[in-house]
Amino acid sequence: MSPDEYRRHAAECLRIAENLGESRSKAGLIAMAQAWLQLARQAEKNADTGLVYETIERPDHARRA
Repeated sequence: MSPDEYRRHAAECLRIAENLGESRSKAGLIAMAQAWLQLARQAEKNADTGLVYETIERPDHARRA
């Protein structure tokens, strides 16, 4: 998922929370929005690392085991 997608989820949580009075549900949605934003920041960091993951093929003798 992209950082923008995470941010959209966070915004949706906050939009729903705006319509709730002071409650545990509202607090939970705000906490969830914060978690989505943390995921967005982490996704940005991960994208900046420039790492490329490649699958290494195993030798034929290892596949039969």
